[in-house]
Amino acid sequence: MQEADWKRNAGASKLIQRHPVSLSRDKPHLIKSNVDFLKVPLGKETFYLRPDAILVTTGRAVAAFAYQDVEFTFRNARFIDEEVPPADAIVVDQTWRYVNRKGGPDRCFNNNRQLPICLYGEIDMRSAGGVNERIQCSRRDVAERFVATLAAMSA
Repeated sequence: MQEADWKRNAGASKLIQRHPVSLSRDKPHLIKSNVDFLKVPLGKETFYLRPDAILVTTGRAVAAFAYQDVEFTFRNARFIDEEVPPADAIVVDQTWRYVNRKGGPDRCFNNNRQLPICLYGEIDMRSAGGVNERIQCSRRDVAERFVATLAAMSA
């Protein structure tokens, strides 16, 4: 995440790099098991959600975290989407690619187009042991239920 040039980034105060995430079922290649787990690939790390712990793999290394040791939080987030938003995203507003001080289009740019502002669900996972991940979900209701389920597993 980096600070943004407000005028040239549709009024956004922060810029993030996004990478698509697809949940699947699998087992870590480093662990022998007859059961598949929920697999969440997040960049160089892959999270496996087991009933008793969260396994995190990076290359040939594996770490395990108890659900009680990881803090899961959910929040709504307004996100300016420069790409076509997912079909299930809720568009709550519009802004201009180049914004003037009053919030209208900056007429200095001839390719200034409107961008959708979507309401996403944001999932944060943090622990003292080094977990620090943020996932944005176009279905905020699904993200909220996911965090509630993970929080229940830590209880």
